[in-house]
Amino acid sequence: MMSFSIKVNIPDLDRHPIEMECPVCLLHTWVKLGEIRRRDFVICRGCHANILLGDHLGQVHRFVRGFEQMLKGMER
Repeated sequence: MMSFSIKVNIPDLDRHPIEMECPVCLLHTWVKLGEIRRRDFVICRGCHANILLGDHLGQVHRFVRGFEQMLKGMER
């Protein structure tokens, strides 16, 4: 009988960049999911406004946790 196993490398999603729009000047800038999860400040590269990032109702945290659990579930 043949058996096999799968090893899944879970990526660090905190370092994954996403594009967002400055609420003041509407210039697009890149932020990382970890910055959103930690509710960090970023500075707009256009108007230099301070932007407080927020994880509304923990959506980013729940997505990352669910994604990691899905990948771990694929391992056998």
